[in-house]
Amino acid sequence: MKWKRGSALAYWGVPDIDAAVKHFVKNGATVRSAVQEVGGDIKVASVADPFGNPIGLIQNPHFKAT
Repeated sequence: MKWKRGSALAYWGVPDIDAAVKHFVKNGATVRSAVQEVGGDIKVASVADPFGNPIGLIQNPHFKAT
């Protein structure tokens, strides 16, 4: 399935977005949107798994890990 621009994307919370992106790429993912700060120390990125499925990543220091 091809990822369409403008589609909804769910984001997975991660404690270290740079490490998470490296982990995904090491395991066959492709960076779709590089890490970028979006304000308030919040960072987002997105990757596509080896099958083309989009995965959003978010590092938000204001959320507590459970």
